[in-house]
Amino acid sequence: MARKSTIDKLPPKVRELIGDLRESGCTIDQILAKLRELQPDVTIARSTLGRHIQEYDALGQELAKSRQAAEALAAQLGDSGAGSVARLNIEIGHVLLQKLMFTDGELTFLDPQEVMMVMKAIQSLTSAAKSDADLRAALKKELAAQHLADVEAASAGTSAGMNSELIGALKVKWLGVKA
Repeated sequence: MARKSTIDKLPPKVRELIGDLRESGCTIDQILAKLRELQPDVTIARSTLGRHIQEYDALGQELAKSRQAAEALAAQLGDSGAGSVARLNIEIGHVLLQKLMFTDGELTFLDPQEVMMVMKAIQSLTSAAKSDADLRAALKKELAAQHLADVEAASAGTSAGMNSELIGALKVKWLGVKA
């Protein structure tokens, strides 16, 4: 295991400041100057900060690529919304597990340690799928409650052309509430 860099040993607030300065477009020299101004006791070599910034930028690029790929695949599959990327990640996990278990179209037998890891991965994927389903159900319930509140608010204004028959029809149409 590699030892911690000088920057990894800094207090979290200082590391956060470095990240914030980099995100705002500051150069290595500007970040060093700001650190020396705010934290005179902190000494960081320019080359150390340069390596850290390169790693930080590379990680940001990888995250952006990953997010773009997940969103593009979700769009291609016709899935959109808050949970689409989560559902896509679950599907990707299933595909990776299948690739691990099947080589050249044949079932590959795994040692007990690998079986345990695969079973934990399946359990995690199942848990993620359930969490996603629970989230979607909660959102659907919240949306239905909001529609019901809107309909009930509209029913208070029956003199403005809304009557109980129309309100009942809207409840059935929007909410699936039986009259």
